[in-house]
Amino acid sequence: DLSEVHNALDSMKQAAAQDGISLNIVSDYRSFNRQLNIWNDKFNSFSGTEQEKVQKTAEFSTVPGMSRHHWRTEIDINSVDPTDFTGNGRYVNSFTWLKNNAERFGFCQPYDQDRDVVKTEPWHWSYKPISKQLTQQYSDTISAQDITSLGIRGENIIVSNFDFYQRGFINDINPDCLS
Repeated sequence: DLSEVHNALDSMKQAAAQDGISLNIVSDYRSFNRQLNIWNDKFNSFSGTEQEKVQKTAEFSTVPGMSRHHWRTEIDINSVDPTDFTGNGRYVNSFTWLKNNAERFGFCQPYDQDRDVVKTEPWHWSYKPISKQLTQQYSDTISAQDITSLGIRGENIIVSNFDFYQRGFINDINPDCLS
């Protein structure tokens, strides 16, 4: 239920504001076509072999059809630039606040560390009461055929390594988001 996600987010934003922290949505729900544009634009911006371009694109963007943003449970907060959340980055304080408080509002950070496919995304937060169920359902139902012949750049690499990418984008996440 989309209203449940937004109500939880609104409560979290209000609590953060009381602590002097501003939380702004950079991105939330993405249609397949929106994700396709993001993926293909990023893919086209890299040089190298098709495999290298898929790997580089996959570090911070998900193959359309496999994106958790399709579920309406995922929210990117404040920025999608990793440097904004480290060292003297402008969102270090908001990230610290989220790590300490987001769970109270039902949110977890699915990409909390570098893994085989996706790199750490300090901006990406998931509404766990709904997303933990969708993770398993989605994992059980998506297949390579679901993303074939849809205009996804690097499709041959993704389809031939489907299990690797499916696991990396959907299942290989912070265990706290699954419990």
